Amino acid sequence: MLIDLHTHSNASDGTDSPSALIHKALIRGIDVLALTDHDTTAGWSEAINALHGSQINRSMELVLGAEVSCQDENGISIHILGLLFDPTYQPLIDEFAKTRENRLTRMERIVARLNEAELISLSKKFTPKNVMMRRWDDPILLMLWWHEGM
Repeated sequence: MLIDLHTHSNASDGTDSPSALIHKALIRGIDVLALTDHDTTAGWSEAINALHGSQINRSMELVLGAEVSCQDENGISIHILGLLFDPTYQPLIDEFAKTRENRLTRMERIVARLNEAELISLSKKFTPKNVMMRRWDDPILLMLWWHEGM
């Protein structure tokens, strides 16, 4: 039995849409797949629809969840996998929204500092978009992604 309880789609920082992720998992023979995007349930409906509408003749269980971003008392970032929770629980939805907003403003500050430091030529500025898209062809961005956990 093949089980993957920690995957991301492009609803957070993955590269595949939820539909493409489901398709790839089915083709590779995964029996149980959890969709655990960072602090969001945005990909759940698409994943469910992709699984139910798949033409691939095999079954797979889909576990819905999220990778929940937290901090300990020292401000150290911790990620916890939450599975099978109620996606309509408003306090959790509110926390997810705050966490995503904080991540975006942090990224914007990092991007501004990188551009101010002129680590790269002025013709090739960092933008939040290319950071979010993880431009792996940019060695500086790749190094920063690894180092900062962007």
